[in-house]
Amino acid sequence: MGRIRSPGKYVARPAWYDRNPIQRIQNWDEGAVAPHANTQRWTYTVPPGKKAFVEYAELWAKRLTAAGTVGIVEANVRVTPSGGSASAIMRVYVITNNVGDVDKAVVGQALTLLAGDMIECRSADSSTGGTATYHSAVKIVEFDA
Repeated sequence: MGRIRSPGKYVARPAWYDRNPIQRIQNWDEGAVAPHANTQRWTYTVPPGKKAFVEYAELWAKRLTAAGTVGIVEANVRVTPSGGSASAIMRVYVITNNVGDVDKAVVGQALTLLAGDMIECRSADSSTGGTATYHSAVKIVEFDA
């Protein structure tokens, strides 16, 4: 009878999408938002023992009604690595005062996040008066590290 051998340290490991994947979606849609300070709209933090792949991210801001005094309508998606500082990976600005002016950004297969990393959406409008509408969405696949 032959000996049973251990496969040793070179064991095939499943691809990331086969390691208990969970789909996560963060979304924010808002219309007729008045001027406001920098405000967090959604956040996602990678849990311990997991990694996450950002498959798709979309962001836009649109001036809905004209402002009394024009300011910057802004939205951004930013990443904060575990123990690090935030950095925007997407940012849109509307700096004009025409109704319907819009700025958009779309990113596919953006990045891999490690345990403790955070991704978030923020918006701000420094105008006086007027309103804006916003949309932000990310599609994330979370999987075993």
